[in-house]
Amino acid sequence: MLILKESGNKLNEDSFKKIEKKLGIQFPQDYINFMLEHNGGRPIKSLSYSFQEKDPETNKYFDNNSDIYSFNKLEDIPTFYDNLVSSELIPNFYCPIADDSCGNEVLLCLDQSKHHENIFFADHELCDKDEHWVLVKVADSFSHFLNILNEKD
Repeated sequence: MLILKESGNKLNEDSFKKIEKKLGIQFPQDYINFMLEHNGGRPIKSLSYSFQEKDPETNKYFDNNSDIYSFNKLEDIPTFYDNLVSSELIPNFYCPIADDSCGNEVLLCLDQSKHHENIFFADHELCDKDEHWVLVKVADSFSHFLNILNEKD
């Protein structure tokens, strides 16, 4: 069972409509349900997940893992999104939903492409040729992402 501290104010369905309209996106129901219960926050127990990443310079794959430092509160998402998109670090419609203890972001893709509703790890230490952060798909959905998190005491 996922327990979070320092969560934001309690949300309702209307809370999402305002943010969705502002960002021109629509959140998936599994993410909305999570946020209705928690509205972000920091995990009480350490959470981690593993994935493969490709170095853009060498084109070699390597095993990587990350943790969840915090899930973003809904009210903070527009500012985080605007900062990352305006700095051209991430593409439009990739919504920052969490971060790790090293400053990397977890993004929810909401661009209606084949990656719609997939979860990506945004590595701030690896950039592509255009100086965008390298994005690595880590889960097919938010629910899948929650299922791959490993909890440690």
